[in-house]
Amino acid sequence: MKIVKLILFSVFLVTFVTPVAHAQFFALCGSGSEAELKKNIEAHSEHTRRLDEKFVKDYYLQTRLPSDFTPGNLADVPRFLEKLKPRKAAVLFHAHRNGRLCTWLISVSQIRCHTAELGDQAFGSLRPNIMNALNVTGVEGRRTPVKRGVKLEDVTPLPTDPKKVLEETSRSLLPGPIANALAKEQIDTLVVVPISAIGTLPFAAFPVGNKVLADLMSVIIAPGFSVFKNEPRRSQYDFSDPIIVGDPQGWKDPVWNFPPLPGARAEAEQVAAFLKSKSGALIGSEASKKQIKAKLGPKPRTGLIYLATHGIADMTHPRDSSFLLLSDGRWPASEIQNIPIRESRPLVVMSACQTGLGKDFDVGTIGMTRAWHRAGASSVVMSLWSVDDAATRKLMVNFVESAEKKPPDKALQEAMQVTQKDHSNPALWAGFSVFGLPELQ
Repeated sequence: MKIVKLILFSVFLVTFVTPVAHAQFFALCGSGSEAELKKNIEAHSEHTRRLDEKFVKDYYLQTRLPSDFTPGNLADVPRFLEKLKPRKAAVLFHAHRNGRLCTWLISVSQIRCHTAELGDQAFGSLRPNIMNALNVTGVEGRRTPVKRGVKLEDVTPLPTDPKKVLEETSRSLLPGPIANALAKEQIDTLVVVPISAIGTLPFAAFPVGNKVLADLMSVIIAPGFSVFKNEPRRSQYDFSDPIIVGDPQGWKDPVWNFPPLPGARAEAEQVAAFLKSKSGALIGSEASKKQIKAKLGPKPRTGLIYLATHGIADMTHPRDSSFLLLSDGRWPASEIQNIPIRESRPLVVMSACQTGLGKDFDVGTIGMTRAWHRAGASSVVMSLWSVDDAATRKLMVNFVESAEKKPPDKALQEAMQVTQKDHSNPALWAGFSVFGLPELQ
């Protein structure tokens, strides 16, 4: 009898007490129907919230979500896009399952879908193939730190023509019917809701016809679908009292050897001069967490936080081991997420290596960019690889000059167009993206 009672009690615990386990985002990709899209949006919203909880608690929430959680839905998207007019915006979303890729384009007036076979290995190789083709791990003059005790070998020359790999990736993620719909509707703003590492790809450099996407539209990476429930923000940043950091010096890291960044120093000084900043840029030993926090104060009002420094992305421990370098030490994502900037909603620019990278999940990537988003940044400019010091200076100075008058994604698009004139290789101009939502001008 005791054994029977014990068994019944165990069944009770498993059935009613043990938290319900929730696996990672389980995408649907069959016919590409609107019903599949709706289910994917709801599931993507749920797991984006779980990803958000992981960032705080360092584990993936397996129990039921709080009762106040409301998932995004398909109707939110065209409603949000309608409010962006006169922009002509569209949302790009993918689902990948069992060797099949579904691509949806959602605009104000219609939904387009394309389905194609794309094996798991091919899907997982999208980013590595681009990185290898651009040779961005071997760009001379890069802002790349080196681990102590590791000798940096001679770099391989940049490939003369990475166009083929970019074309192949573009055909996979922007297939013919989707690219045609973008052209037909004259879309000028593409919002990508990421899955896996897709949000870390250089969409701006994807060939479309005889042009690249940056010639045709701006690209912005959205945090997820739930954000489309919000009202579009008006792009009105106050750059009169910016916090600008360049080339921190003085910290001897136990793991990494950080070379000086003359381009980052000149970049920060140029940005400060252009914005007529009264306090100038924090350079060298002055570029510290202590100084930044003092400038922010208990109620930050600045509209721009600009950081031209070294960055490290950790794919295993993105919360604690991904960091920006400052003169008094590491500034990890776990600290960044608690900066009190939610009221001022500044534009944050991380002009450093790897700041858009981290650990990839089915619904996107977590690292320093999501840390700033959690803290309250309205938009975050992030890097997609280890960027070149000199070319980045030109790109980002052009960006700031445009960002005074235009939303961040449009300012970055314009800066890329200008920088291409001097640097045709995408490795030198396509290494940044904007994380956030399109804003009204």
